[in-house]
Amino acid sequence: DSAFNVIRKKCFGGTKPDFAYDMQIASDGGFISCGITKSNDGDVTGNHDTTGLFTDAWIVKTDSSGLLQWQFASGGSMTDDSRSVLQTPDGGWLVAGSANSTDGDVTGNHGSYDLRLVKLSAVTGIEENNSVPVSVNIFPNPSGGIVQIGFPVSPGSKWKCEVLNLLGEKVFLKSISSSAQEEVLNLSFLCRGIYVLRLSNGKISVSKLLAIE
Repeated sequence: DSAFNVIRKKCFGGTKPDFAYDMQIASDGGFISCGITKSNDGDVTGNHDTTGLFTDAWIVKTDSSGLLQWQFASGGSMTDDSRSVLQTPDGGWLVAGSANSTDGDVTGNHGSYDLRLVKLSAVTGIEENNSVPVSVNIFPNPSGGIVQIGFPVSPGSKWKCEVLNLLGEKVFLKSISSSAQEEVLNLSFLCRGIYVLRLSNGKISVSKLLAIE
């Protein structure tokens, strides 16, 4: 407080080194911080490096009381970070950092370390990418749990389909043949709410918001 008394304190992370480099006050009165993580346990889920040798960018959003609302690990199998975070006029977030990876959810790296900008959703914090050069359709959306997805054929690879909840935790995973153009998913076991459906084939990663009613 103004007299330098500690009002509250909270640690976020896992069993390996985790750091925050920037923090902002959110428009809802909460807080968002960005940095790096080597963990894949504790509060951290979705880290793309399973060796513990390299870092993912890590973004953490809390409410005004410091309770975790969502977290998002972003990167690939090499060293990636996030150094600055800014709230955008639509309520989402723009995160700036660097990427040395060419896999995971990093695309378009030109070699060595590139500047990397990631736009995050205001609702989930998970990247919703609608600008990649592929067309992915979800129908119906909102859905009662049975979802049909349509996507282009990508010869020589398979699509990995993931569904993540508000905390960035993976709640569904399925591999889809590259010869398929449509797939029906039964997600009726999920609770009502907002999720992110992510499709990737090793070169392209596309994420779409999905509502279950």
